[in-house]
Amino acid sequence: MRRVSIDFKKRQDDVTYEVITTEGNKVKLVLHWGEKPTSGYKIKIKKVEVKGDEISIIYSKIYPAADAICRQVITYPKDSWEGTLTEAPTRYRIILKNE
Repeated sequence: MRRVSIDFKKRQDDVTYEVITTEGNKVKLVLHWGEKPTSGYKIKIKKVEVKGDEISIIYSKIYPAADAICRQVITYPKDSWEGTLTEAPTRYRIILKNE
C-alpha cells in the first residue's frame, strides 16, 4: 500500500485515530485506545458511514470481565477499516461515536 497522506492520531476522549489515504480513493482508518494494563481490552470498529467529506466511525470498547484471567502485560488495543470512497475530498471531518 503506497501512502499518499496521513492524518495522524487526532484525540477524542481516550481514543485516537489516523486516516491513511492512498491512490485510487482508498482510505484506511485506524482507531487506537492507548495503553492498557492487561490483555483483556479491545476496541472494535462496528460501522463506518461516509457522507461527503464527513466520516463517522461507530466503535465499541470491550473491557475485561471482572473475573477474567488476563495476562499482566501492557497492551495497545487498536482496530482498522479499509474501503474505497466514491470521491476523495482533500480534507475529512472525522466523527467518533462510542456505542
